[in-house]
Amino acid sequence: MKRVNASFALILLLLVSFTAVFGQSNEWFHFTPNDRIEHIAQTGNNLWVHTVDGFVKFDMQTGEKRFFDKTHPVTISEQIHGLARLGDGGVIIVVTYDLGVLEITDTSWMYFDTTNSVIPSYDVISISSSTDFSSVWMATQSKLALIQYSGNRRWNLYHIPEGPLPDSVQTILVDHQDHIWVGTSRRLLRFDGQNWTDFTAELRAAGAGRVWVQHLYEDTQQQLWMGIAGDLYHMNGENWELVASNLGKIEMNQDASGTYWITSRPTEETAFVYTYSPQGLMPLTPENSNIPFSTYRALFRDDEGNLWLGGFPGELTRYKDGQFERFDLSNSEMKVRNTLDIAHTPDDKIWVLSENKLLIHQNQSWNQMPLPRYLGDRMLVQDEAHIWILNPASTELSAFIQGSWHTYDTSNLFDAQTKLVDMVLDEANNVWVLAQKTLYRWNGQKWDHFDASNSNFPNLPLAAIVAGNEGQVWLADERAAGLYVFNGSSFRRHAHPEPLLERSTQVILNRDQQGRLWIYSDAGLFHFNGSGFFAADVDFPIDGISTGTDQLILMSGSSLRFYDGTHITSVLTPYNSSLRRGRPAKVITDAYGNYWISNRDELYGGLSIYNPKGINNMLTSAAAALQPEQAGLSAFPNPFRHHITFEYELASPAPVQLRLYDLSGRLVEKLVQPVQAAGRHRLRWTPTGQAAGMYLARLQAGTLQLTQKIILTP
Repeated sequence: MKRVNASFALILLLLVSFTAVFGQSNEWFHFTPNDRIEHIAQTGNNLWVHTVDGFVKFDMQTGEKRFFDKTHPVTISEQIHGLARLGDGGVIIVVTYDLGVLEITDTSWMYFDTTNSVIPSYDVISISSSTDFSSVWMATQSKLALIQYSGNRRWNLYHIPEGPLPDSVQTILVDHQDHIWVGTSRRLLRFDGQNWTDFTAELRAAGAGRVWVQHLYEDTQQQLWMGIAGDLYHMNGENWELVASNLGKIEMNQDASGTYWITSRPTEETAFVYTYSPQGLMPLTPENSNIPFSTYRALFRDDEGNLWLGGFPGELTRYKDGQFERFDLSNSEMKVRNTLDIAHTPDDKIWVLSENKLLIHQNQSWNQMPLPRYLGDRMLVQDEAHIWILNPASTELSAFIQGSWHTYDTSNLFDAQTKLVDMVLDEANNVWVLAQKTLYRWNGQKWDHFDASNSNFPNLPLAAIVAGNEGQVWLADERAAGLYVFNGSSFRRHAHPEPLLERSTQVILNRDQQGRLWIYSDAGLFHFNGSGFFAADVDFPIDGISTGTDQLILMSGSSLRFYDGTHITSVLTPYNSSLRRGRPAKVITDAYGNYWISNRDELYGGLSIYNPKGINNMLTSAAAALQPEQAGLSAFPNPFRHHITFEYELASPAPVQLRLYDLSGRLVEKLVQPVQAAGRHRLRWTPTGQAAGMYLARLQAGTLQLTQKIILTP
């Protein structure tokens, strides 16, 4: 696990000190495939399903879904290691590897860590409920600590005895006698509330080499099973026996008939499902059973004895009465994790390219267009009857024209040495395809090409293209030595004042709403106003440039930075906002001013919508269900230095109080307004002597409660 660096420590510390009312941020909406299920727990009729996007509270009787992802005011950890039920009142306890312990009730969440509990470190690695659910037990990995929590801030701390060699806790289990079994990277221990018993020697005598305990399970006959260094062991009375070898990391459970089920993960990306009997292991596959295909990671038995499986890819699967049934936990028809490209057309359709289909969003719904195969990762949409997809790796261009696909490659258009770069659409609706040494134009009827044989084509390989005014296109070479404008017959060069002597690692070219050209290379970011180049005051690497209504959106690593042409006005990261982890790839702006953000990360990727003033036009039925009736609390600029403005909307007249808390939970400012009319309002706060760091702003207006994290910079 990658530890959070010091620059983000203040951001994360705040999360442990506050209880937040359930609700979603009105600034963000994530389309969540919910297809990488890690853990499952039950309270009453509800399953709590942890996915890489957050939690889904799933009612097993009605099928109702409630989503809790990064848009929640209290950030959900992305390093969750388990969840368990506490009591009969619907309480779920979540252990994380970076934020401590999260308690979720029907009305609130609260983080516990080293500052407000007996937990000695943040790296809580495993959790197990007592037999009557009156308490949960958990352990930290590095401090060898065993912790009991009984709710209402009642904690007990026990220190795990040290072994002859350094080790760390891997898993724990509470058995039918409420004894606690602790598996470490070298030992197996049992704690009866007073005394510790070490079973490591017995396991070695049974053939175990390194006693690296990865999984513990007690079956309905009260017998213990263990996953040890990839092998499965069984404790039958006082005897230990090896059952199966080379399974990797396992999960084990039983169905209603008592049959043993095992999920086996030899690697993180491969998994198998087995049933076990005295005759041995039997693999379950879609070919020999009707189990749906998936890389299963989670295996859970509910109170009725039904088994629930979850993994990647795939949805939540239930095994009941010999049959498998799948449940869709996504929050829309947009279920693509790795979005290759996105586009926006004048009819306000959003187009999303995935590996095997196109998804089209309009009027709160999604439509799909299957692709004949993988066609590429660059998309250009003229309209629904003219779609272009470019695959630079294979020198192939695919065109959907009037209902059928056409392929252009080295057999009918390009030379064998052609290296495709990109494509654009100009104001005259011509499609331009750029190769390193040739420029192609499709006018709707035929192809034209321009190179050194028929024009004054640049003598350096080209690396980027963008459309200009009046049918012109602008090009940049791979050394960023200049910009070239092509008017349909000839090229004109504008020399760059700081050309590179060698090929730039990347060249990015875009044009903003004011018509200025922006070029980024290893020499930095420059803008061109038609006559000269001007260096931008940015000192960070840029992976992509998108244009908003009045700002550039610069993608840098996992962050988005908004640039008005002179200054960075705001920075969004996964740590100070609800931006997903991974690497943002492209941002487009729809007709309502919402930013659509694609993320091509295979694990954390997906599609998100962001609007700092609140998402306009409820873009999906799911979004409408998730957003509160009142608009959310937004703050800008954020981070800020001198002052910050809070904006909110009231559905009906109400008195307003805005409280600001520091990291210790101390109230540092209270802004009070008398009864305000329904509608949108603003409050401005100017700090007076407060230290730089993160603060929590909490708005209360009648029954409305909203929370927003803000950062005061030095």
